[in-house]
Amino acid sequence: MIVVKFGGSSVSNITKIHRAASIVADKYLSVNEKVIVVVSAMSGVTDTLNDYLLEIAPNQKSSESDVVLSAGEQVTTALMAIALEKMGYRARSFLGWQIPIITNEHFCNARIINISLGNIYNCFDSNVVPIVSGFQGITENAQITTLGRGGSDTTAVAFAAATNAERCDIYTDVDGVYTADPKIVPLAKKIDTISLDEIFELSFCGAKVLQHRSVELAMKYHVKVRVLSTFGVGYGTDIVEDSMEGLLITGIASKTGIVHFSVVSGARGIALEVMAALSASNVSIDWLDITKFGGKHYLSLLVEYADKDEIEEKCQSLVRAQKITHFSTDCDVARIAIVGVGIGAHYDVIHKILDLLARNNVTVLSTVISPLSIRILTTKQHIAVATVMLHAELGLNAEIS
Repeated sequence: MIVVKFGGSSVSNITKIHRAASIVADKYLSVNEKVIVVVSAMSGVTDTLNDYLLEIAPNQKSSESDVVLSAGEQVTTALMAIALEKMGYRARSFLGWQIPIITNEHFCNARIINISLGNIYNCFDSNVVPIVSGFQGITENAQITTLGRGGSDTTAVAFAAATNAERCDIYTDVDGVYTADPKIVPLAKKIDTISLDEIFELSFCGAKVLQHRSVELAMKYHVKVRVLSTFGVGYGTDIVEDSMEGLLITGIASKTGIVHFSVVSGARGIALEVMAALSASNVSIDWLDITKFGGKHYLSLLVEYADKDEIEEKCQSLVRAQKITHFSTDCDVARIAIVGVGIGAHYDVIHKILDLLARNNVTVLSTVISPLSIRILTTKQHIAVATVMLHAELGLNAEIS
């Protein structure tokens, strides 16, 4: 059995839905594979729904918000089922609550607790193809939830884990994982095989091929994942537990749409105070640095721009409570990450990267080094040129072998 997932760009209109249904029929059903199909909303639909929410109630994260945000998947799930039926296959659509996919109550960014498989196995017994809405869930109190941006990836991998599927095939508008975003770096090369550690780091640092939480699940439950193109005929990229390619530098990921918060306190425990406030909001933090200097404590963190207002409110309340001295925000930032297993131990590479940035007048605001990546905070105006330059100078323009 294989779980097959189609992203928003793969189902953005009726022609593409027909194409996706044909892939399911020709590549899987025609050879008697048991398939669970997971679909996203049409490209751009969820963003439009979110815009409606922002007009009415900015920063609200509730079950009602998730009822709105989850509406797009209902359409594509049913259309995919109808398309397969027109091809002569029996199919049935399922929304998240109909499975059900049980989640916690962190609305707009919920996590899956359990998936009931009775309806799925009933479909298999009746020779019916189950078409499942990605991104959706329901709490134990029967409130609709969504899994965060890119959550359909997480839905698909979760089903693969729950059913012990042979593989999870993720179909998108690119034919695999690349050494950089091809829209930024035209000379980026497709990677045939990449490790889970590497794809997690790339995804977490901004690569848009997979939601990083889906990679977490694949790592935890040893799910085999393959990234393929809905519109091409190439093999795609296999995501495996250990890559044998032996490349020091696997790829480069860049991220915009983030905000840098700087928080200052004269008292001990600043990290605990701020983290307690943020954890209550279920805000995702992807950069955290805590230092003490001159009797003061400094906390630096990066968050999604969508969470900016909520975090500012939390920080303002901490100032009023005299928990922190003051804070500031910087929206003119972007982050670039050079990813590769063991890269943090190669000081010659670290030196070369920082030297290249300096010689090309790229602003470096901060640098964080780990065994899997070198993460550099820079400005929005420098992110594109830095990505292209580093991709070329670090040898990633050469063919991957």
